Amino acid sequence: MATGEGARGGRIPLTLITGFLGSGKTTLVNRLLRERPGIAVLVNDFGEVPLDGDLIPGERVVPLADGCVCCGRSQDLVWALARFARGEPPGHLLLETSGLAHPGPVLATLAAPGVKEAYRLAGVVALADALHLEAHLGYPEAVAQLASADLILLSKVDLAPGVEEALERLKALNPTARVRPLVRGEGVGVEEVLFPPRSLRVLPPGVHLHAHAPVESLSLVLPGETSLEALEAWLKGVLLLHGSRLLRGKGVVRVREAPRPLVFHLVLGHLELGFAQARDGMNRLVFIGEGLDRQVLEEGAKRLFGGGA
Repeated sequence: MATGEGARGGRIPLTLITGFLGSGKTTLVNRLLRERPGIAVLVNDFGEVPLDGDLIPGERVVPLADGCVCCGRSQDLVWALARFARGEPPGHLLLETSGLAHPGPVLATLAAPGVKEAYRLAGVVALADALHLEAHLGYPEAVAQLASADLILLSKVDLAPGVEEALERLKALNPTARVRPLVRGEGVGVEEVLFPPRSLRVLPPGVHLHAHAPVESLSLVLPGETSLEALEAWLKGVLLLHGSRLLRGKGVVRVREAPRPLVFHLVLGHLELGFAQARDGMNRLVFIGEGLDRQVLEEGAKRLFGGGA
């Protein structure tokens, strides 16, 4: 359960976890779930397939898929929040937004009549990717996420050069937020993430306006399995085909050499593989970017998992 501070006033404390595509939100949320009982999670995916729900194990994890909750889908968010508030409420709720969510409309929903009587905003935590910070800051959603935060966590500092410069860049963007380095979800206390010291948010001109960049998603659900060698070769081909236009790729897939499903993460040319939880025997893939070659991706995935062209 949450601390006495969290339960004060009878309202459920809610921490907003935001950050651009591939910045490490799910890794952080998994760590919080391991170390703090009584937490529930509401996960918003950008694509039609609620993949992030597969990457966060636990019974009190609810996916909210098929678009950002900031894009005219506030009613979906309200209904999901109402579900958690009924019966035995959690000690703390984490709302993990999609990587393309603008925090402004989400925060407005949390402050709306009815919602604010049931929930109290414990803080806004934004993750930033040290490997791709400058590229991500070219998107207004990423700037707004960081500018709205009480706490900024700079992930992948073990992989990126120029970490000190990146930390200073974030401090200049949001002078009132705390900025902490992060490695695979570690480097900051659980209590500081759940209840970050609230900052006085002064958004730079324009970042309060909500307008997505021209980004699209492709979601695939396919039966079958493949080999690890074929999977890696295909994913590298996807990266070469799209270059920097592919902002994010992720998936839970079956490979013959592994006893458990594998999860892959693609972030602007960087590929990571690991083991995953999964609900069923299907392969689930999501690609997010600009000008995706949808036909090539669909046909290539079908061939990869034995479904033909």
